[in-house]
Amino acid sequence: LSKFDKNSTKNNTVFAEEYRILIDLERLSMSKTVTASQKSIDKQVAMFNSCESDGEIKKEPAEKLKKIYQDSSSAHKACTKNEYKQFRTTSACADIMESQTKLHAGSSKQLRAMSLATKKDCARAYNESDFAYATRMRNKFVTDYSKFLELKEKHSKIVKGLEETKKTCTEVDKDYQSVKEDCDATAELMDSSACKYAFHMKEACNHFADCGPMYYGSWEAAKKSAEELVKGIPEHWELTSKTVCLLGLLTKEKVEKIDIDNCDNCKSGHCDELDFDYLESKFPPESECKVPKVFPCNKAYYVKEYGHLPKGVERECLPCEGISLATKGNATKGNATKGNAT
Repeated sequence: LSKFDKNSTKNNTVFAEEYRILIDLERLSMSKTVTASQKSIDKQVAMFNSCESDGEIKKEPAEKLKKIYQDSSSAHKACTKNEYKQFRTTSACADIMESQTKLHAGSSKQLRAMSLATKKDCARAYNESDFAYATRMRNKFVTDYSKFLELKEKHSKIVKGLEETKKTCTEVDKDYQSVKEDCDATAELMDSSACKYAFHMKEACNHFADCGPMYYGSWEAAKKSAEELVKGIPEHWELTSKTVCLLGLLTKEKVEKIDIDNCDNCKSGHCDELDFDYLESKFPPESECKVPKVFPCNKAYYVKEYGHLPKGVERECLPCEGISLATKGNATKGNATKGNAT
């Protein structure tokens, strides 16, 4: 300030401009230090966000599989009701077939018994005359033939009824097998999609579990380093802002004490703000991620998906191998076992 000339505004202006250049260089150096420190912090946050984004990408196939699982679960419950209905029809048909088969066997037995009885009664009695034998045989033939025709007609009706029932029951059984195959396929899709959903979700959760530990420590280190580098800079920056304000007064013809006081008070609004924020709140929160607790064929899944099966409907649960509830930092394991659902 030895160059300050209180009688020459022009000289003071030149001095202020020269001194302002030095201040600008000093502030540029501080700004670069702050920027470099901020970049180091922001880099860790950016890498954490990128890690989280990759986790979200890993969750996308899991969410699609979850939708497939939910849809096939609903479809399985619906087709199970239809299968049970078809099963009851098939069972009723089987009972009718069994009854008519027994009736057919009884009718066939009657025809064979009549044939044997006819042969036995044809034997000629001792001292029976030719005329008496012939008359008896004729009368027997007429009687037996009448009984035969009656039994044959009855047997024919039984045979016809059995054939018609067999034809009907064959179609009923065909429809039942078709419904059962569809239900089995739906159950298989349900089990496989539930398993794949759990697998992909576990992969995503393990990925998310790595993001925080991987980058939070580096972020803290960068934050601590930045705090050391910028220590004192805010105060120094404020001082240069006050100095710039005072240099501006040198170019004026008249300066009051209040003008100088205002320059010394940054609350008056003349000071430039140093934009630097490395608060802990700036580190993003970790995403929540949960591995499904219900997957093939643990107890919860078995109860949920196969506990409603009615009597007569059987299904085999397709087990999900190698899946547990455990993620990094979690030791809880699920129980996946293979079983038949009845």
